[in-house]
Amino acid sequence: MKKTYSPRFTIPVMVIALIVIAVIKFWGPVKVNSLSKIGFVGNDGIHGFNGSYHSIHGYSKHTLSPSKGSDGLEVMICTESGQLHVTVTEKDGGKVIFEDTFSEEGTEEAFVLYPEGKVIVELEASKHSGSYKFKY
Repeated sequence: MKKTYSPRFTIPVMVIALIVIAVIKFWGPVKVNSLSKIGFVGNDGIHGFNGSYHSIHGYSKHTLSPSKGSDGLEVMICTESGQLHVTVTEKDGGKVIFEDTFSEEGTEEAFVLYPEGKVIVELEASKHSGSYKFKY
């Protein structure tokens, strides 16, 4: 027996597919948390997150809120190998307040940022080995 498909079903499916394609084309590709971790130990909270690991690879996004009495966002990045790109953006207004790539082997960098309000921290890692700490 030969199966036939009803236009009642195929036309709505095609319309939905075209809408999805148009949305993706208009807004561009959407980044999704895709951080793969090997030997990872860490914590994640509303005022900070940290991790120590053998290797991470991919993308991760965190929203942080300032804690009472916070002077700023404390950042510490330790690189044993690989590359870690960090972007910190103020949630209200979308102003990028910090962006840098850490790739020099055997380095540890610590600094304080002074954003206004909540921030979004994005990590893009390429086989990065080491640790990171963000505390607000």
